Amino acid sequence: MQINIQDVWSADVRRTHKEYVTNLIKKASITPGSYLEVMLKKHQRHLASGIPKRLRLVVESVRNMTASASVATYNEFLEDCRKLFDYGTFSDKKTKGWNAFELCASSKYQLCPYCQQAVALTIYRDSKSQAFRPTLDHFYPKAQYPFLGLSLYNLVPSCHSCNSSLKTTKDFYKKKHLHPFEDSELIRFEWDVKQYLRDREAIGPRGGSLNLNGVSIRAVSTAHEKSTSVKNSISTFLIEERLSLNLSSLRRFQEILLTYSPERLAEANANILFPSGWTLTEEQALQFSYRDYKNEWLGRLKADLYDAAWGRN
Repeated sequence: MQINIQDVWSADVRRTHKEYVTNLIKKASITPGSYLEVMLKKHQRHLASGIPKRLRLVVESVRNMTASASVATYNEFLEDCRKLFDYGTFSDKKTKGWNAFELCASSKYQLCPYCQQAVALTIYRDSKSQAFRPTLDHFYPKAQYPFLGLSLYNLVPSCHSCNSSLKTTKDFYKKKHLHPFEDSELIRFEWDVKQYLRDREAIGPRGGSLNLNGVSIRAVSTAHEKSTSVKNSISTFLIEERLSLNLSSLRRFQEILLTYSPERLAEANANILFPSGWTLTEEQALQFSYRDYKNEWLGRLKADLYDAAWGRN
């Protein structure tokens, strides 16, 4: 159900965040000749708001730069990065000015892009610090890549379940997954409407409840360049399991789609509602906004069901 939210951060947000990170670097005491200094000279302009492709190049560059470093020297570099790109301070509600709370409040999307089942801007109580903080996921984990700890396009507004229960510390640089800031929406759904209607007719009005007949995750060719990422994302975020958990709600939406028609809506508006001075929109009739599906619960799935029912591909 993963959606693409590459436009989540506005130009103002990008500018503000870049200023925040740039000021941190200006104020930092950096050892001349250290790996940190070398990295900053080469990549500083990308560490605040570089796009995912650029961040992967930074990771590759750092890996090459430190390949011959001793364990102690490499760990020292990582610790220097943690201190400089301090996400703990950024996500502390006591931090004045620009912080993770301000960042999350600026997001144009409300739902977790990994699952579209929970609000991404929720805050929860951290068991260690007993403080509230936003649930921002580091797509490339800050433990392994602390130099990306404050990179804007490494911070994905997500729900607590996807971030802390499912993704946890998995290294998405090594094990490829779909990136909400970069990849197309490749986890899509198919609905065999004719089969659904045949099954419903066979069961009859007294035949018991229907399953979610005919709905499945659309197959992606193994030859597709993102096939592995799709497979891993489906597995990590339990897309198939979540689909089965929402059968009753989606069954209701299926029935709404099958009883709705533009003609019937127009007839109701003309003969019933117009005399009273108001009209019913398609979004009201369906209880779903196709054009704003990214802010709808299970919106990607519902949009695909709509397409299957009304041929809006």
